Amino acid sequence: MKVPSFVSNVRIAPLDSPSWLSFYKLHYTRDGINQFWEIVGGQRKQVSVLVYDQNSESFVLRRKFRPSLLPRQGQLLPDERDAPEGLTMTTEGCICTELFSFFTESLTDTGPILAKLKDELKCDIHADKLEKVTSFTMWGGRSQLYYVPIRAENIDSSPNLSLLHSRSINDFFSQDSTPIAGELGLALQWWQWYRSKSV
Repeated sequence: MKVPSFVSNVRIAPLDSPSWLSFYKLHYTRDGINQFWEIVGGQRKQVSVLVYDQNSESFVLRRKFRPSLLPRQGQLLPDERDAPEGLTMTTEGCICTELFSFFTESLTDTGPILAKLKDELKCDIHADKLEKVTSFTMWGGRSQLYYVPIRAENIDSSPNLSLLHSRSINDFFSQDSTPIAGELGLALQWWQWYRSKSV
């Protein structure tokens, strides 16, 4: 799917019936004072995969349009009355660099993960190469991070993929032009700490 160039009719409205988020107010007493904390909980499981192309010595990353970045680019306030009617924005500031991530029924069944990766990358991926890195919680939802090395041809020809050379991780973190998904930062730090010396 080609990343769109423009979006139009942008507005923000209240979220009355969330599809997969739950909102809670946690009440508690601390040092004799009644307090509360607002919590967002997720109801889906997500699997993310750090893909390393051995031919180019680079990570294969997705470039995806993320509507949640539109308010930041347009400086919209979280009230639909604050957005100009029919607002149109470029998506340039709303492209997020991220891992290959999929919502899933199971965090441990790797069959669907491999099938989706093969479909997107158009190359063979060996099941015995898929390595579990860690589990974590993000936005209240349970996530699992995997790592897999591949050998692909013409991987950089897709407009929705980008390559990050393994020697350029620090430069990648220092740039502020493209938003970076949180699990991508976690994965690249894991690589620097544990895997880079073994490749």
